[in-house]
Amino acid sequence: MGIEVKNMTKLLEQPILFSEADMASSSTLDFYELWVIQNPEGLYVCSFLRNKKIVDYCLDKNDAESYKTYEEASLNAKTLDMTVQRGHRIRRFITKKLRDEFC
Repeated sequence: MGIEVKNMTKLLEQPILFSEADMASSSTLDFYELWVIQNPEGLYVCSFLRNKKIVDYCLDKNDAESYKTYEEASLNAKTLDMTVQRGHRIRRFITKKLRDEFC
């Protein structure tokens, strides 16, 4: 009798991003901030330095690559300004805490 071993993987939930205006009416404290990078045309950075490409853009902010700190987002935005084109900006969004996040 052999023992069957199953590999279990944990699927990450996609965070839903809220702006500061959306959060003005909310009184709960189960939220934290995320930073995303936006190009001058208004598209969001989906992937940065992956699959032998510098950057991929998307329209939806929920699909954007998010950063936990402003410093990390700022560094990548400066890199994009030097390599792709000038004018990338950092946007701050607020999202609900996911299970086991920041614990």
